[in-house]
Amino acid sequence: MPEKPAALLTKTQRERIASDFRGLSDAKRRRDQRQIRERVAAGLDDFGYLVDYPDEQFELAFDQYDDETVEQMLGELSLVTERLRLLHDIERETVVGRARGRVADIETNERTLAALDVDEAVGGGDATARPGDRDRLRRRSTQSLKLGIAVGIPGALFAAIPPETVPAPVDGPVVLLSFLFAGATLGIGLAGVALHGLKHDLLPALGRFRESPRNALRAAWERL
Repeated sequence: MPEKPAALLTKTQRERIASDFRGLSDAKRRRDQRQIRERVAAGLDDFGYLVDYPDEQFELAFDQYDDETVEQMLGELSLVTERLRLLHDIERETVVGRARGRVADIETNERTLAALDVDEAVGGGDATARPGDRDRLRRRSTQSLKLGIAVGIPGALFAAIPPETVPAPVDGPVVLLSFLFAGATLGIGLAGVALHGLKHDLLPALGRFRESPRNALRAAWERL
């Protein structure tokens, strides 16, 4: 009987994940979760070797699976990579740019690479690779903060100039308008950052805590 090939996860690790690590001591659970994290990270890193893997070898590797199974695999793989992107707050444009640069560096005649539309494949079916709502909110909040700081600097400089060197009709309105605009943009930026954290960090954490306080506290402890 042929030996089953090595996979990203061992049979035991798949069973542990499926059972949510029930029946294990805290020490064994933390050990297994650490080992799984290491294998997952190392496994994803191996995809760098498969980018220009021969088409023929890909066909042979999956000829035992029907199209529906391959579709399921690809869908789940897309979910994993998208979650990883969101966890690291990486915008889709950045991922698309990395993929485009990687393809440009490859010297190969593989049919699938030649026919690949990176923007559509990596950008989630959007040729312009628009970032998601989460990315857009974070980006606009950061822009507002930067704008507020940039506008506030001239006001601070004018305020530091001795009053007798600048005509009062010029100095007063310039400083006032600069500080008002800087305060407004900084306020918008800070509100956006707060809303981003509330929507994507605090509320999901509260939801997980409501569903399973023990698991939520355990996850928070492991992050520490």
